[in-house]
Amino acid sequence: MNGTAPLDGNGAAVYQSPLCGQPRHRSRRSAKVAGLLLALAAGGYPLRAWDDLGHKVVAKIAWDQLSEPTRQEAVRLLEAVPEEAELKAPSCRGPERCGQALWEQAAIWPDLARGNPVFDRPSWHYINFFWESGAAGGPPVARPDLKPAPENVVEALGRLAALLGDRSRPDRERGLALAWILHLVGDLHQPLHTSARVTSSEPKGDRGGNDFLLGVPPGESRPSNLHFFWDSLLTQQNPKPWWLGASRFVDRLARELERAHPRQAGASGQPVEAFEEWAEASAEIAKRELYPPELLRNQAPPATYQKRALALARPAIALAGYRLGALVEARLASATQTAK
Repeated sequence: MNGTAPLDGNGAAVYQSPLCGQPRHRSRRSAKVAGLLLALAAGGYPLRAWDDLGHKVVAKIAWDQLSEPTRQEAVRLLEAVPEEAELKAPSCRGPERCGQALWEQAAIWPDLARGNPVFDRPSWHYINFFWESGAAGGPPVARPDLKPAPENVVEALGRLAALLGDRSRPDRERGLALAWILHLVGDLHQPLHTSARVTSSEPKGDRGGNDFLLGVPPGESRPSNLHFFWDSLLTQQNPKPWWLGASRFVDRLARELERAHPRQAGASGQPVEAFEEWAEASAEIAKRELYPPELLRNQAPPATYQKRALALARPAIALAGYRLGALVEARLASATQTAK
């Protein structure tokens, strides 16, 4: 938008979304939200990272790391997110439980906003480190001639973290930034959100395993792919008992991962915003572990691969939760102290 907005045939202002060419009638509220998202930045990539269960478990582990003042501040910011974003907690009882429910819902909100011309940012969910398998089983070879998109998960997290800690910015902006951070830290720890494997049939990369087709799952009519296999690992390997509510199930899985993969001693002294290092480490897992010889196209992954994948995914989800908690605690505690 440059200056005066165009008018339609009835003389009403028309809003041109920065991400979509379809004009829409502009209300004062929607114009404000559009400006807000432009302030956050702009961004396809048809993928998700960890399904809803995985993202909520990451968020719950992070929630367990937060001090009570930081929890309250985080909930306050999420409650300030504009109504148009439709970020609402599911049914809950009591302020503490409802605060946690809103926090966990925020962790999946960026996926729920996909396709929304105002709120969707497709390129924020991933970063492509291009590579190809080494000859004769040798180590993976980087492809520096292929570059990640300038807007990516690492770049977005850097800006969002700065915005979250800036108390001079409106709460609605900081609340949206927090929702994105809750989601993107989880994305960054799904190895296929940092990897683009180059082959002769995929010279520009396999789009995080989306182009690596697997067999048709039982009861389905279309083949799955490697990316979806990894996204749904926690859900597929941990079916929810019928008698256990969804939120309690998230709590139980989070406790299991915290016990199995406790936060490392001395982790409090590590950098809380080493986003590029996290991404590179995640990509190394993809290069070393995700494409073994026994994984064949158009076939379901063998049981040995499924077992190994879950053994890699569980500590990655726990680590994402610990890092997310430390990041939010640092940014919101710093902001609160600055305001005093």
